[in-house]
Amino acid sequence: MKPVIGFIGLGAMGQAMAANLLRAGYRLRVWNRTPDRAAALVGQGAVAASRPEDTVEPGGLLISSLANDQVLEEVVGPNRALLQ
Repeated sequence: MKPVIGFIGLGAMGQAMAANLLRAGYRLRVWNRTPDRAAALVGQGAVAASRPEDTVEPGGLLISSLANDQVLEEVVGPNRALLQ
């Protein structure tokens, strides 16, 4: 069974990457700063997370497609556990 992948950042590039992963049979948990961006992926089988940290599970995979380092810092914020 393929692992669940957490995916953060659903802009133009992130949407396309996440959709390709879904088509390849991966299970995704997705999050975006603008929650509406997850709707199309949820319609394809992804699960929308309400917080970035809800996209990951212990030992799981996480992909981020964010605009720059500043946005990454804003998203991760004090919960640096996402980076460990």
